[in-house]
Amino acid sequence: MTHMFDLAHGFYRQEMAAALFLRAERLADGQRTFRLLEGEPLPTSYGEDIHRRIFDAGPEPAAAAAPA
Repeated sequence: MTHMFDLAHGFYRQEMAAALFLRAERLADGQRTFRLLEGEPLPTSYGEDIHRRIFDAGPEPAAAAAPA
């Protein structure tokens, strides 16, 4: 949880008529749709997804050597 979530969620709880809360849509399997939906602020930025993709992906296959 971040301080930005605390701020956004505090505004959400106040039911501010002039505020619009948007978040990125994610499917049940975690896939991103790149659509914005109105909804309650979430306590995550999904940074764990990025960490897993970078550090848990394992080594990438070596590129084929260019012909000489």
